[in-house]
This record gives sequence, structure tokens and C-alpha cells, in this order.
Amino acid sequence: MFNLYEEVASIKRGRRAAKINLGLQVGLHHTPISTKSYRKICMASNIPPPTVSGMQHTANAISEKIEEENVRDLQRQMENIKRIKTLRGENSDVVNIQADSTQCAYTVAENETYKHCIINTLSKSKLCSKKRKHTVSTEDGEHAGPCTANINMQDSIGNEERCAREFIEELKEDGLEVNEVTTDLDSSAYRAAESLFQEGLTSTAPVHFLDTRHVASNHRKFVNNLSAVCDIMPARLKVQRTRLQSLFLLTLQPVVMRHMYRLISYTTNPLM
Repeated sequence: MFNLYEEVASIKRGRRAAKINLGLQVGLHHTPISTKSYRKICMASNIPPPTVSGMQHTANAISEKIEEENVRDLQRQMENIKRIKTLRGENSDVVNIQADSTQCAYTVAENETYKHCIINTLSKSKLCSKKRKHTVSTEDGEHAGPCTANINMQDSIGNEERCAREFIEELKEDGLEVNEVTTDLDSSAYRAAESLFQEGLTSTAPVHFLDTRHVASNHRKFVNNLSAVCDIMPARLKVQRTRLQSLFLLTLQPVVMRHMYRLISYTTNPLM
């Protein structure tokens, strides 16, 4: 029998998956659309859509492979950074990083090259299919069956210090340590590196730097919340004063950043 598509070899029993179906799921994993949205596109194009159960089964199988490949890619990025630092004549066992977090993910990028490649990412979730068995006193993974939650219900999902400590400990296992840490103004990631150094778990003293863009953005938000700024705007109606305040804030952020750059240039080289 002649197949109209190529199959992927598998050691498991049963029907082998088609390459085109696996490739489709790889593409969907790299786009914001889901299985339901793809089926809508097929139906709108008068193309018979795949079944929901079949696509979900393929997605479950391919997600583990994508996660494994992402881990290998992050390892390759770290090896590349170590090679670059060796060619520069610098200590390849120390890396400078910049980190930031979203609502449920913590991302770390290297601060050694102009590309600022991501070298690690951590995702935290309290979601679990056995949600009824999760209480404040229940630790993650305590109930029977698989548990997709990796933090406890009472823990804060935006705890950057916990995520940074976990990342630095993973780096330590790979023989690397963190030196310079660049974060935004309200981040607690630096405290993780500092506490690990004080506990003697790392031998490199961390240095904390603030991201000027985040500092300027926080300053703009602070000024925006001041009612006195809106009152001094040269306009009679409040709507006009609010509009002028918004235009003023658009010019405030680049001015703040420009003064920061001048201050940094002066402190590094007073003759400039």
C-alpha cells in the first residue's frame, strides 16, 4: 500500500504519526493561535479540518519533544557564551545576566553580547486538573495522579526572588556563577544572588544594576499619578489639561534617560 504522506518512525505499537501533523503542531506551538483557531481557518478556506481529539493527541506528544529541544538550545547558548568569554580572555565561569518577569514566567538573558540571548526561563503555575484537591495546606504534587501545579496555593506567583534563586542554583550545578545582575527598579531578584553569596553557596559577589528604561518608565508613572501636575497644565478644561499632561509625559521619559546616560558617562569618565 502506497502512503500519500511520510510517517515518523516510532518504537511504540500502533499507527505511526504523519510528519505533516507533527509539523503542524510545531508551528502552532510557535504562534498564538490554538487548535480551535486553526480548525476555523480550515473551515473558512473550505478545507476539511482535522479532528479536535487527533490534534490534541498530537499536541500532547509533541510538547514534550519541544520542551526537550528548548532545554538543549538553552544549553547551547550557555556553551556559546562560555566560548566567547574564553576568546575574550575573561573568566568563563562567571556570567552577567539581565532578568525580568511577567505574571507567570521568569526570563533570564545573558548580558555579555549585543544579542542578549535568553539562557533560561521558568514558568510557575497553580493550575491543576485536580484543583478540588488543592487547598492552602496541600503541597504541590501531594494528591494522587499527575499534578501540573509547580507552586503551592499560598505562594505568590510573582515572587522573583524565588525564581532567581532557582535559576542561580541551576547555573551553579553547571559550574557557572552570576556576577552582574540587571533588573528593573522593583525587582527582588538581586536579593537571591546576594543571599546565596552570604550563605557561602556561591563564591562570586553579585553586583546590582538597574535598567534605565524601567527606571524612566516608573518615574513617568509616578508623575502621571500626581494630581498637582494636571492642575498646573495651561488649560481651562480638565480634559484639555489631561491631554497636555499625557503629551508632557511622552517627552519626560526620554529626558530622564538622557540625564541618566550623562550621569553614567560622568561617573565612569569625569573628563567627558
